[in-house]
Amino acid sequence: MLVASEISKWSNRYVVSRDGRRVTTLDAVVRDNSSGSFTLDGRRYSLPGAVWDTRFGVLDARNEVVAEATRVNRECWAISHAGQAYHLRRMSIWGTRHQLDAGDLPLGMAYRTGGADRAVELDVAGAPPLVEIFVLALVIAMRDAQAANKIGYRSGSLWW
Repeated sequence: MLVASEISKWSNRYVVSRDGRRVTTLDAVVRDNSSGSFTLDGRRYSLPGAVWDTRFGVLDARNEVVAEATRVNRECWAISHAGQAYHLRRMSIWGTRHQLDAGDLPLGMAYRTGGADRAVELDVAGAPPLVEIFVLALVIAMRDAQAANKIGYRSGSLWW
């Protein structure tokens, strides 16, 4: 299980760990013209803000898109990475659970915790680590947008 725990309530930075071992630090700010970032296996990636509130990407050091998420509707995002298609579906409009699928194959769930550390847990099998970190960033961004009461069906924007 991959867990993203917030470092401090106001920083929007998360320590991402698997089985108690640190994987990366995720700077999850992806709104208000800010971008997030993380380092995975010695490579730096950036998470620029959404394009027209419907696209979100992961860029490598050369600013090339290595993964992309496109909003299909309010409950579902289509994610692509290395030729593989994934879907991230919110299980209910008020829920804190999201299901990650590869085609028709369910890979697992992402959970937003309600605790003080505002953690996000990801329990999936078969997704590449970059996709896992990307899903964590998406779920954190959705949670932050919902907390700000600016989720897509209210303002037309998931991100801000």
